[in-house]
Amino acid sequence: MKNYRYLRIIISLISFAALTFAFVDISGWGIRHCSWLAQWQFMPALLSLNLLALAAILLITYLGGRHYCSWLCPLGIYQDCIAKLSHRSPKQPYSPSPEHRKLRRIVLIVFTALCACGFLNIAALIEPYGLYGRMASGLFAPIYHMGNNWLAQWAASQDSYAFSSVPLRPHSAALLAVALLSWAGITLAAWKKGRLYCNAVCPIGTLLGLISSHSLCQVRLNEEKCVSCKMCERVCKSECIDINSKTIDSSRCVVCGRCWQTCKTEGIRYGR
Repeated sequence: MKNYRYLRIIISLISFAALTFAFVDISGWGIRHCSWLAQWQFMPALLSLNLLALAAILLITYLGGRHYCSWLCPLGIYQDCIAKLSHRSPKQPYSPSPEHRKLRRIVLIVFTALCACGFLNIAALIEPYGLYGRMASGLFAPIYHMGNNWLAQWAASQDSYAFSSVPLRPHSAALLAVALLSWAGITLAAWKKGRLYCNAVCPIGTLLGLISSHSLCQVRLNEEKCVSCKMCERVCKSECIDINSKTIDSSRCVVCGRCWQTCKTEGIRYGR
């Protein structure tokens, strides 16, 4: 368990980089070699009836919690990156936040109804993979393409043709506005409150949270060893640890490992 957090970070960043590259790539290489990861995202797996991927995600969640949200979801990993850039530390701590149970379940019900009625484009506005895909293709891809064209011009001036220019294809104003608003909202929330979107809005997170509440392995407090220093509480990006009440909300925990690796007294652990 000592190296769990570092393994999670490495795998999640590789997954995030590969999926992002598939969204922004202009050569086709990313689509051919990286897009298979999309098959292991919850909504693409559900829509394509990829029963193996769905069963794996649900089984892993039941056995050990919301590892999918922490390891594979690109929007969750993006929020982690923004939270890290915000330089959160014991001097700028997180603190326990309300569960927002009613809001989470209302969003899940509305999302399910939209999908059942065939309004997938509307449902994608709040679904994590669709949200990140819109951000990546609407905002990140044009920046990537402009960088590629700049490199192509510079290479041509050096009598090298290692890069080739590509035409920029502007999105409609409406799509660009939605992508920009999505990016701004997610980024600001992650900067201020870590995984606020994951644990207050995300319908997939709510669904998996219903399962992780009963998962076999969870992050648990050892009250005999806990000295109430609140270090675990201060580094929890899900803001689901409350030392005063000695509780951990497993429905929101994404098993990132920060809490038990921060604890100096083994007052918090991950297991059965």
